[in-house]
Amino acid sequence: MSLARSLLLRSGNAATTTAGLISVSSRPLLQLINPPQPRYGSKKKRDEKKAAKSDGAPSKADAKQLAHQREKVLLRLRQKREETKKATKLRVEAKNASKSSNFMDIETALRYLRAAEVGRSAHATTISLTMRIVAEKGAVPVNTKCRLPKPLDEERIAVFTNSSELAAEARRAGAVLVGGDDIIDQVKQGIINFDKAYATPDIVSRLNQVARILGPKGLMPNAKRGTVTHDIYNALVQASGEMTFKQEGTMLSLPVGRASFTDLEIVSNIVTVTDAIRKFMTDSSAHNKKAYIGKTVITSTTGPSIVVEV
Repeated sequence: MSLARSLLLRSGNAATTTAGLISVSSRPLLQLINPPQPRYGSKKKRDEKKAAKSDGAPSKADAKQLAHQREKVLLRLRQKREETKKATKLRVEAKNASKSSNFMDIETALRYLRAAEVGRSAHATTISLTMRIVAEKGAVPVNTKCRLPKPLDEERIAVFTNSSELAAEARRAGAVLVGGDDIIDQVKQGIINFDKAYATPDIVSRLNQVARILGPKGLMPNAKRGTVTHDIYNALVQASGEMTFKQEGTMLSLPVGRASFTDLEIVSNIVTVTDAIRKFMTDSSAHNKKAYIGKTVITSTTGPSIVVEV
């Protein structure tokens, strides 16, 4: 081989070796200068991007829940508007009672009702009021009592007591049957000649003997109901002619007299009853749930229903 060719081969090998050394030794250095970038970024950044996208708009489940809540709110508002509209209509109806085709003043209405009861025992007929109670949703139903100036029936009241002094007060207050063990013995024999019973504390333990007889009839004296007391005179006076009435649904019906009562006696009972109802409505409207007396009719046992104003 010529000298020139030998030198050329040596220089090529050197260049290749040098190039190989340069190329091999330069790679770590290049990686340090320009480190490779991840194609999709780190997991943390991906999570941050996903969170940023989700913050702007609710998920499908959240959107569905919000829509359901809006529907419930709108439904409640519609119901409240309908109830308010209905209550307003009923109040207007009550105020315009005099425009009804069968409206009469109470005295005229009573003449028609008495005429309808001709041939019947005056004591066997009942004059009654039926009124619509116009109330906001959540108002307390009417459930109260009052003492009528003219009671419908004279109650036969019994007083159980061992005290001669309290027995005298009971008779003075109108009790028709007063005693102790003698009345208890009568009850044991099934003889019950009274409509209501009171007792003084000194004899309460003795009444256990007849509790199973008086209890089912609602005649067992009870301290919670005010029928067991030392102040027997005032208890009897206050209870005389007392009547309890309770609202059923939106209506309230109650007796206010007999056909044998005078107009003044029936009107006095009506005024007393309506005053008690309005007082109950006022006292029970603490939560702004108001109630009113709506359309009211008066009727008798076999008579027609006549619209009146109370």
